[in-house]
Amino acid sequence: MVQARALRQGLLAALLGTGLFFLALEALLRLLGYVPEDIPYGYDPDLVGDYLPDKRHIARHPPPADHTPYRFDTNGQGLRADQEYALPKPAGVRRVLMLGDSFTFGPFLDNHEIASAQLQELLNEPDDADAIEVVNAAMSGWTLADEFAYLREKGLRLEPDLVVVNFYVNDVREFHPFFRATLGRENYKRQAGSPLFQAQLFLRRYSATYYLLRDIKDHFDVERQLATMPDLEAHDYRPLWSAYLREVDALHAFLAKRQIPLLFVLVPESTGPRQPQWATQNAASPDSLLHRLQTAAREEGNRLLSSNALLPLMRQTLTQRSVGYVDLLDLFARMGPIEAAPQSLYLWPHDHHLSHFGHRVLAQAMADYLHRHPLLTP
Repeated sequence: MVQARALRQGLLAALLGTGLFFLALEALLRLLGYVPEDIPYGYDPDLVGDYLPDKRHIARHPPPADHTPYRFDTNGQGLRADQEYALPKPAGVRRVLMLGDSFTFGPFLDNHEIASAQLQELLNEPDDADAIEVVNAAMSGWTLADEFAYLREKGLRLEPDLVVVNFYVNDVREFHPFFRATLGRENYKRQAGSPLFQAQLFLRRYSATYYLLRDIKDHFDVERQLATMPDLEAHDYRPLWSAYLREVDALHAFLAKRQIPLLFVLVPESTGPRQPQWATQNAASPDSLLHRLQTAAREEGNRLLSSNALLPLMRQTLTQRSVGYVDLLDLFARMGPIEAAPQSLYLWPHDHHLSHFGHRVLAQAMADYLHRHPLLTP
């Protein structure tokens, strides 16, 4: 009896000591800046967006990315937006739905700085009361298969008058099963429904200790993922070009059946602060590139399918299908050397995504196209 009582007292003391230790650690970590996050990531089938609703979030990224915090707020519908979108759509309102990956989402920029917000501002006169709404439903890591799946499941609820798809040069490569397993929309839909993920969200929201442990785990997870990334020799991206084109055809037919125009935005990559050969890349013959792709060895084919060489091919592909496009490679090739410098258009030296100015250029190019082509005519 005495031993049992001593054992209970010992366990109670151990639990109490552990609790006090973690309370002290929690207080110390909060003083050091490890504040819990109420993050927007999650999934709710009842929402029109793929984020969690009503989050006021300051996102931070560790080096080597630009670690400047940026505002990533969501509305009550699970979209990255500072406004709500009426459903059903009110009479007189025309709506643009923008789909894409991180180049549409806009990491390291506040909500009002990304291209969708700037495009809405450009398309509306001051007294129009936002007669044209631009909805950003993009998600980092998506490719066309994810965007099409979102459109079928949720996007049509927004009753878009125009669907804009952002094409970045990694989109074809990310049809590879490795990327589908780690970045695909179906993957996070399954994850968000698990009790473990819900517990993780709770801990991230309320525990600075968990925040620190997650940071450490994420660091090693990123290193492990980079180590297992498909390299140019071990994997073959060449069949993915045909798979991507089939998805383009399916999306085009899906929207044409509903009389919704489709517009692509072609975004070139910049691999560093050094000035790319925009004009040379822009002038490349798509027929010559297609021949190279068809005859290239695996490594060369993989390189072509992960570079700006894809953009002339996409131009030809979209022209053959009578699909409109806004071509930033062509625009960059015609800009002055200072404006077209990677340090102006992108976030170099910290990151390869578009800067605030780059998003402005994208928004202006889209606005100019829509003024020339009345796709949003009531």
